[in-house]
Amino acid sequence: MHGSEANAAPPVVLRQWCICYTVPKGERWVALGLQRVGYRCYLPLLGGRPLFPRYLFAANVVPTVWRPLRSVPGVAAVLLDRADGRVAFAPPGLVEALQAEEEERARSALGAALAAPRRAVERPGQACVVSGGPLDGHRGVVVRMGLGQDGGLVLVALFFLGEFRTVQLPVDGLAPAVD
Repeated sequence: MHGSEANAAPPVVLRQWCICYTVPKGERWVALGLQRVGYRCYLPLLGGRPLFPRYLFAANVVPTVWRPLRSVPGVAAVLLDRADGRVAFAPPGLVEALQAEEEERARSALGAALAAPRRAVERPGQACVVSGGPLDGHRGVVVRMGLGQDGGLVLVALFFLGEFRTVQLPVDGLAPAVD
């Protein structure tokens, strides 16, 4: 399995992706276990390693049935919404942006885009690292670009304080994530 969906199906826009927290180094076998019980899984990879260690995304064909995924071996927890205790979902468009970025990387000839270091974040789905400020060093994923009056803000999904959060950051305060 490479970084795309664990099954060979092409990326599909699904309404809701929950976030599973796995046992250490268990992302790949948890994805297979979730597929066996009917969930679609997505494990974003960068350089062959999980972009978010111990986390993967799962979507269900029946979007109201989430309880069975907690019983899959290797699922340590499912992120919950603090307000109501229900399953929390990834920000809309995050998984699709990650999948689009992976498709783009796969299409690039011999990984030339990965070999040459990039100077700035370029597109939604790109892995990035915050450089400077209170979030310095946090890894995230670009969700949307060109925000703000001058287009200099980027919407980034970061994992901190126990959940995925989207924040607007200046584009010059981000650097592409490299292995």
